[in-house]
Amino acid sequence: FTSCTKPGYVALTFDDGPSPYTPLLLDELERENVLATFFVLGDQLSNAQLGQHTKRALEKGHQIASHTMKHLHLPTLSDAALRAEVQHAEESINRTIGQVPNYIRPPFGELNENNTRVLNDMGYVIVDWNVDSNDWRYTAQPRLHHLAFDYVVGNITRAATNSGFIVLQHDIHLFSVRLVPEIIRRIKARGLKFTTVADCIGMPK
Repeated sequence: FTSCTKPGYVALTFDDGPSPYTPLLLDELERENVLATFFVLGDQLSNAQLGQHTKRALEKGHQIASHTMKHLHLPTLSDAALRAEVQHAEESINRTIGQVPNYIRPPFGELNENNTRVLNDMGYVIVDWNVDSNDWRYTAQPRLHHLAFDYVVGNITRAATNSGFIVLQHDIHLFSVRLVPEIIRRIKARGLKFTTVADCIGMPK
């Protein structure tokens, strides 16, 4: 899936966390009454303090999904190595929140046919995106931070209001987290609604 199948809905998604900035993001989402989806790295959850942020996200109703264990290039892995990478992430996530996710986003958005087959066999729903903030490009360039905002808001406001969107950001970048409240307000003004990936594609978590 690259977009919401429910027209007029937007799913905000955040990759590579949890991070020290995740609590701020959760505060902002709660203030705006918006649910999001977090594609977490199993490695990050080895830090118990960071893991608490993911537990809090789940308790607040956000969707927790897998971004694998170590953010590897999946097409370079054998089938067995891919299974191990994903299973290690499952174990890490399950230790943290008591659940095993069935949604996954491949690192870098990279998949080959074998990867897709293995992940489908493991019962995963594979999620990409159709609106990329490109926030990772600008984290070290403060004068360009506004471009991440422009990518998200511009792409969505220029599209038909009956379109559906899955937005990619990273909660490891503080500036990107700080953009979220205004992104939400601008998109709400367009008449669109926010929800989790599972809800916006009409499938269970």
